[in-house]
Amino acid sequence: MPKLSSFVKLLDPEIRRKNLDALRWRAREAFWKLTQPAMPDPVFVIGCSRSGTTVTFETLAASDHFLHFDYELPQFWNSLYGPLNNGWASEAAGPEHARPEHRDRALAYLYARLGAGPVLDKTCINTMRVGYLHALFPGSKFVFIQRDGRDNISSMIDGWRLGRTDGGFDLTPFFGPPPVPVRINDGEFHEWHFFLPP
Repeated sequence: MPKLSSFVKLLDPEIRRKNLDALRWRAREAFWKLTQPAMPDPVFVIGCSRSGTTVTFETLAASDHFLHFDYELPQFWNSLYGPLNNGWASEAAGPEHARPEHRDRALAYLYARLGAGPVLDKTCINTMRVGYLHALFPGSKFVFIQRDGRDNISSMIDGWRLGRTDGGFDLTPFFGPPPVPVRINDGEFHEWHFFLPP
C-alpha cells in the first residue's frame, strides 16, 4: 500500500510535471520503436573537459540548425555502456562495445525529447568513445576541440580544487561509492572528478 506521503507529493506541480514529461517521453520512445522515423546521425562536439567544448557547442547551437540539450548526457551514454555495467573499468567505450540495441535506444531517447532533426551533442566523456559512437552512427560527424595541454591541465586542477558555482565534478552522485576508496594528494581528495579514464 502506498504511503500517504506519496500521494501528497503528487500535489506538487513540479513533481506532476516531471511525471507527465516521463510519460510523454515513454510514449514517444514507443512510437519511434514502432515506426522508426528517419533521423540523421548526430554531430558530436568532443574534447577534454575544460578545453573549450562548451563555447564551441554554444556557438554551433546558436545557428538554430541543430536540435540539442542545454546540458551534457553522461548518465545516458553511461547507461548504454559505462561504470555501472563494466565493473567501474572506465567511462571509455570502443567499437567492440557497440550493440544495435544501443543505437536504437539512443535514437529513441533523442527522438522522444528533441524530435527527428539533426542532433548536436556535447558530452565530454564521448572523447573516450569516438570508436564506439562511430560504430553506432557511421554517418556521424565529430568536432574535436584541442587546447594547449598545459592550460587544459591547469584548468582541470582548478576544477578539482574549486569545483564550480553549481556544484562539483565528482562522480559519486552518479555511480555511488567507488569500489576502491579514493585518497589523492595525501587525502586532500576523497572523490574522483571529471571523467573516469581506463
